[in-house]
Amino acid sequence: SVSEPRQSIPPSPTLPPVTLFEDNNYGGKSTTTSVSLSYLSSDLSGKVSSVKISTGSTAILYSGTYFKGAEKVVTTDTPSLQCFNDRTKSVKVVGSSSSVTPACTNPSSPCEIQINPSGTSHGQTGLIDTTSGQLANYWKFTVQNPTKFSVVSLYSCNGKLEVSDSAGNILCNENKAGSGFFESCTKTFAPGDYIIKNTCVSGCGTNGPELRRA
Repeated sequence: SVSEPRQSIPPSPTLPPVTLFEDNNYGGKSTTTSVSLSYLSSDLSGKVSSVKISTGSTAILYSGTYFKGAEKVVTTDTPSLQCFNDRTKSVKVVGSSSSVTPACTNPSSPCEIQINPSGTSHGQTGLIDTTSGQLANYWKFTVQNPTKFSVVSLYSCNGKLEVSDSAGNILCNENKAGSGFFESCTKTFAPGDYIIKNTCVSGCGTNGPELRRA
């Protein structure tokens, strides 16, 4: 038999680099990378304050190692990360043509909260960054049996908490704009699917919501 010729697979093209800086306005220690980093060195982990982006690249910053936690998409030179200051612990470098939607920001595909039968359940850590025009995050949860929950928003911003059922009926609408702390709603939820919407009008929200058995 005649063997097929070995195919040559071209290497992936190298993306233009991004540079992470310790201080605002591109000061202090820095690291430059064209590839994704699942964790940063101790010099910069949790200390990044500004970012430079080369044309053709986008950086996705994560508050946890291995691309977990809250995320912020950076497409241009950013002298101050503001809401994401001193939070970055890993970074993905992708092409500028990539379609990137930060986690939990699309109402059509909310993040999911898995209910822990033994107690408190946490939603995926999200980011509400009003300095970038990002004003809301969305989560969903499913109740199997009638259960009394406190739905708690831990966002440290001026905002609003809404909980609605699968038919779009708003069951909770808590607004403590100006408190800068959190909103909560306690009720007995019937079996079904529910959506949590957190909205901020100002400030930064950098923690996920909680379900607490009441």
